[in-house]
Amino acid sequence: MVTCCTIETKALPDEAGAGSLGAVQSDWQRAKANVRQRWGKLTDQDIERIGGTKDRLVAALKERYGYEKDKALSEIEAWASALGHKIAPKDKS
Repeated sequence: MVTCCTIETKALPDEAGAGSLGAVQSDWQRAKANVRQRWGKLTDQDIERIGGTKDRLVAALKERYGYEKDKALSEIEAWASALGHKIAPKDKS
């Protein structure tokens, strides 16, 4: 007999004003496939939570891959650049 278990993960931040992935966010439905391909450790639940928000993607990469923030940001910028998009930095107001 096989039993199944549930693995709980930390919730990703849900900050108002979180940095946007710009053009990637506006086409998030298509971008999700590229995210899954680039970062296979991200779960479907992670990807839904990210929803095109850069800060949430950073948090997910930190959690799933153990990246430091700067490494996660450089990975995201390289990925977006490969897709032909520029990522706007988060406002520091």
